[in-house]
Formats: sequence, C-alpha cells, structure tokens
Amino acid sequence: MEEKTKVAYRHLLYVAMIDMRNEPLKMPSRGVGRLFSGRNELRRVRALANCFHNLAAYSVQDFEGFNEAMFWSEIEIVKDQFGDYAVERYRRIFDAYLRGEVFIC
Repeated sequence: MEEKTKVAYRHLLYVAMIDMRNEPLKMPSRGVGRLFSGRNELRRVRALANCFHNLAAYSVQDFEGFNEAMFWSEIEIVKDQFGDYAVERYRRIFDAYLRGEVFIC
C-alpha cells in the first residue's frame, strides 16, 4: 500500500472518531419510540466503531495484512443496515484526501 493511501486511511480514522464522539443520540423525548430509537442508534455507532477499531489496529501495524475491499464492504454493511448517510461521506472524504483535498466536514 502506498504511503499516501495509509495517510488517507489514518485521516479517515480521525474523521470517524470525531463523528462518533460528537454524534448526539437522536432519540425522541418520550414514549416507546425513544427506547427503540436509542438502541438502534447505539447499534449503528457500535457497528461503525467495530469497523474503525479494526482500521486503527491495522494502522498501528502499518497496514500489514489490511484488506481494503473488506473494510469498505463492512462499511457498506453498516450503511445497508442503518441507512447511515455518514457512511457514504467516509468514502468521499477518503477519496478527496487521496486527491490532496483535506476536509473533515
């Protein structure tokens, strides 16, 4: 893997951690829907955290044995399961970073 690709993945990891840290739980203020919505949100964040935890582990190992296709496949599964718009954003951020366009939002 090229060095600029490694740096792009590390940047993506940084962005994802900011997203997960700053993402407020979108829960209705009352009723049964509040409990269900909160659980679904927690499962979504947990699924993303699992993807990015693995990315962090490979980053520490200088991406030795990292499977890019598998990583993006796991990210797509999160998108399919939870309809998460942020997941699509991660690919755009990664690709932009590879082109030399650095942005977080």
